[in-house]
Amino acid sequence: MLFLKKLNIKIVLIERTPYQELSIYYNFSDFIKKNIIKFLIGITFKKADCCVSNSKYISKKFNQKYNLNFKTIYPPSFDDRVYSKKTFNLNRKFIHIGTACRLTKEKGLENFIKIIPKLKKNIIFKIIGNGPELNNLQNISKNLGIKNRVKFLGKQKTNKIKQNKSKINIK
Repeated sequence: MLFLKKLNIKIVLIERTPYQELSIYYNFSDFIKKNIIKFLIGITFKKADCCVSNSKYISKKFNQKYNLNFKTIYPPSFDDRVYSKKTFNLNRKFIHIGTACRLTKEKGLENFIKIIPKLKKNIIFKIIGNGPELNNLQNISKNLGIKNRVKFLGKQKTNKIKQNKSKINIK
């Protein structure tokens, strides 16, 4: 960072991980790693010309913790079809919702799966990704009797997702 500053290069740092995730540890090595990351964030982000995150929540938490001036830049949508009138026609028999993420407790997928049976609309929830919570999430959907409404698609390659948009986008 100091070397780049001396070259008069503008430095923009991006953070997409909520600060709270850095306080969740799975073992001792994870504890050490995340505390080193927190320490480095405190040093390096103050030296940057601009700090960016992809949500107001993340920006707010890092601004509070480190007294930084984070900016929020939202990620773009997959394509224009997301905003079509057809997309939001809620009179259909099923509403398809999807997520692509690492399957961990802090993502809150368990909570979403638990509310599906309580909703008046028939929801099909498609989950792309793998992680330590996969078996737990599958068991929850099975125990709630909604196994056929929660689809676990596993890890996908980016080009495979583009080829099969109808499998993950809202129809």
